[in-house]
Amino acid sequence: MLNYHCFFRRDDLARQLAAAIGKTLEAACIDGGGGVFITAGGSTPIETYRKLNRLDLPWEKITVMPTDERWVPPDHPDSNEAMLRRELLHAGAARARLISLVSGDSSPELAEAEIEKRLYKLSRPSDIVLAGMGEDGHIASLFPQAAGLTNALDPCSEKLCRAINTTASAYPRITLTAGALLQTRRLILLFFGHRKRWVFERALAGYDVMDKPVRILLNQEQVPLDVYWAP
Repeated sequence: MLNYHCFFRRDDLARQLAAAIGKTLEAACIDGGGGVFITAGGSTPIETYRKLNRLDLPWEKITVMPTDERWVPPDHPDSNEAMLRRELLHAGAARARLISLVSGDSSPELAEAEIEKRLYKLSRPSDIVLAGMGEDGHIASLFPQAAGLTNALDPCSEKLCRAINTTASAYPRITLTAGALLQTRRLILLFFGHRKRWVFERALAGYDVMDKPVRILLNQEQVPLDVYWAP
């Protein structure tokens, strides 16, 4: 089931999305003792994060982790972890716990087992997964036709993370698998602009997940999908 939330202004979207995320995390902390928030990387969610960290939430009970990561040091300018620390995890939100998707290994392939152990320690399902979408229809680091994509998209796999290599990225990457992303109580897809709206509509019209991996979210019946968009 798809629920659409369309806005004329990105700032209005960010404010309402931050409020929705905050309400969900607060309820998770009250009902279950803690919340798990799996976060999109890139620039699209930054304004939402800036508004979210101003909310008075029990951040010390909330765990945050990215959907995926470039294989770079956690303080690298292109690191999703660095972006989260800079844009979300300060002020009150600095009390939240951050789960890193990188290690000291030389490649994400070598780190899969260690990262998997970290993920298995988290309570599942997560409370929120916020995913972005690229102009090629990728989500997280699930890029079209990437090496390792077939295994990462397998909904029956028990693996929670996979190494991904693609010519679309300057770096090797590690990503949560489709199965891990779908193990959530609330699933949100966020994107901006008319070009991405066109890509989204094309994705809705087909079923080939290798061509447009976002379809793994669109064509599943496991959890409702909230779609947030602004021009």
